[in-house]
Amino acid sequence: FKKKDKSTAWTVEETKLFYKALRQCGSDFSTMTIFFENTTKRTRQQIKRKYLIEVRKNPKLIDLALNPTTQKRLGMCIVCVCV
Repeated sequence: FKKKDKSTAWTVEETKLFYKALRQCGSDFSTMTIFFENTTKRTRQQIKRKYLIEVRKNPKLIDLALNPTTQKRLGMCIVCVCV
């Protein structure tokens, strides 16, 4: 069996980066790991878990990030939800 690593809490900056990666890559979690290489080295599993949590907590933000026709900037929306 594989030993589970204790995941650290996501910061506001990491959550912003998550939504930026989601907007760029869609739900391709393997590609999204590239966005986190220089910061906290989040794994594919951690990103997927974050996605599933955000789908339950903030489904409208997920829809905005995945909708290519949306012109609204997500920056301020994410700050309001995370704080």
